[in-house]
Amino acid sequence: MFKSILFLLLPGTLCAQVVTPPASAVFDKDAVHEIRLTFQQSNWFEQLTSDYDLFPDNTPYRQA
Repeated sequence: MFKSILFLLLPGTLCAQVVTPPASAVFDKDAVHEIRLTFQQSNWFEQLTSDYDLFPDNTPYRQA
């Protein structure tokens, strides 16, 4: 009796493991995502490059 119940349930559990969820649009290779950064400082690029040059191992965080 136990073997017959196990035999009936086994295919259902195997099928459930094979079904994969749909991929998120974030990982879609054909999708184009636009990211916009806004800085209050007008010389933001100079600040970023100087921070990177002055602190190559520990670049400070800049809030955008």
